[in-house]
This record gives sequence, structure tokens and C-alpha cells, in this order.
Amino acid sequence: MVTEEQLEALDLLIWLGNGKLAGERQYCNQSSVSRRISSCLEILGVSLDRRNGQYLLSESKDYLLLELELHQLLRLRAGARLRLEATHCVSYLLTQPPLPGWILGSFDHRSVDRMYELLRERVIDVWITSDTFDLPAADDPDLGVIQLSHWPAWVLADAHHPLCRESGLSNGDLDRFPVLAFPQTIYPVMAGALAAIGFGASHTRLARYDRGSWNSHTADEVTLSFGGSVSAHGSPGQVMLQWDLGLVSGEALVLRRDLLSHLQVAMLVEQLRQRFQRLQPHCQDMTLLV
Repeated sequence: MVTEEQLEALDLLIWLGNGKLAGERQYCNQSSVSRRISSCLEILGVSLDRRNGQYLLSESKDYLLLELELHQLLRLRAGARLRLEATHCVSYLLTQPPLPGWILGSFDHRSVDRMYELLRERVIDVWITSDTFDLPAADDPDLGVIQLSHWPAWVLADAHHPLCRESGLSNGDLDRFPVLAFPQTIYPVMAGALAAIGFGASHTRLARYDRGSWNSHTADEVTLSFGGSVSAHGSPGQVMLQWDLGLVSGEALVLRRDLLSHLQVAMLVEQLRQRFQRLQPHCQDMTLLV
């Protein structure tokens, strides 16, 4: 059996995709993380591959899945070092103050499918998504959902965008500017819903949905994007244009079904409810669901 420290190092690298970040979460240097991972891989009899910027195990063995389940139960029993990933839209709600008992991710991810894979394999414990279009199916055997909020989607722009100074916007006004579109490889259903609206001079599709790329594209003061009042409040340089997309999204917790009623999850939901409540005066079109 591998040690908790060794398996955690491996999990953190697979989750965060970066040895330096994994070391920060384990309060050690990158060399220590590498040694722990090497020992873990040797004991488990598997290897680690890197494809498209992601670390993947060469194979998934039954005893490895049992190890992951055992270590998740230990985290839950201790109420410590639980693993929470989230979209960047709500990252500002999670860091100040820190959530007791939880390790936070990098708030960047490659796809909904990747997040669900990490949840199924118990590499992470909870994911907060701001995309309610691509939630797991109601009959998904492994994953369940706790809805946190709903809000209408708006067109977002840099605070210095020319349209911020105009009223009575039309499709023609929006068609003058490029739109930063959600890639179908990341948010397939949401991407389709937004593409069906069909406005914008051109569509820039990112290979990865991360804070740096997203903010740097809209900071050109020309490109438009999509979002809601929650994400706009967390990005002071962005404003909502008065153009209702006719779409509703929101935040939701996605986790394994066998954790839905766990005490640690109930405590997390209550902490999030309080934080969303404090946000409501600034996001009056948000509906709190918990």
C-alpha cells in the first residue's frame, strides 16, 4: 500500500498538471514531489504519460481505484485536505477567506469531461462549475449535482469597450466586434447554445479555458465574451452590456453520488450559501438555490 503522502503527490500532479503547484499544496519543493511520485508509481506498477499538457496514468487498475477510494474516505473522516476545483468565475469567493479543510485548485481546466473523469476516479472531491448546460445526466451512475445559483447570461466587455457608452444595442452593434467563444471541446452544450445565437464579427476559440487567456483577450477593449453578474463582479475590468442573451446558467457543485449526503459536503454547501448571500446585493439578478 502506498502512503497517503505519496498518493497525494501523484494526485496533485494529475489534477494540477504542474509539479511546482503540487509542491506548494504539499508544502515541499518540486524535487520532493517527484521522489514521492516515483515511489508511488513503482509500488502501483504503473507509469505516467503527458499528453496535450495533461498527466495521465498508463492504466487504471482495480487496486489503484480502491487506494483512491480509501484515501478519499480518510480525507473526509479527517475533514482536512479535501480537494476542490472551480471555474475561475467564482474563484474570488473561495480564497478570501480560505475554506477550512479544503485545498483549492488552479481554477483552470481543460474540459468538462476531464473534470468529471477526475471526480469519478476520486482524484478531486468536488468541482464548482459555472456551466449548468453541461451538467452530468440525471441518471449518471457516478456523479450527482447540487445546484447553488441561477443567473441570466449577458454579453461582457472590457470597461473601456465602445459599446459600454451606447444604449439601445442591436445585433448590428454587436456584429461589429469579435466574440470570444466557448470551445465545444470544453463546454459542448453551452458552446452550441451560444453559437446558435450567432452574433459577432468573428469567433475566437481558445484551446483551454483559463483566467489568463480569457482576461487577456477581453482586455483588448474590443473582444466581447459571455458570462453573468457573478463573474463580472469578480473581474472589475469587465462590465455587462445590456443585452440579455436569453440563456440562464449558474453555479453547481458536481461530485460523486456517494458523497452527496456526507457531513463535509453539507458543511461546504452551507459555507458557500453564506458567501453567495453576501454577494447578492452586488448581483441582484442571481437566484440562490441553497
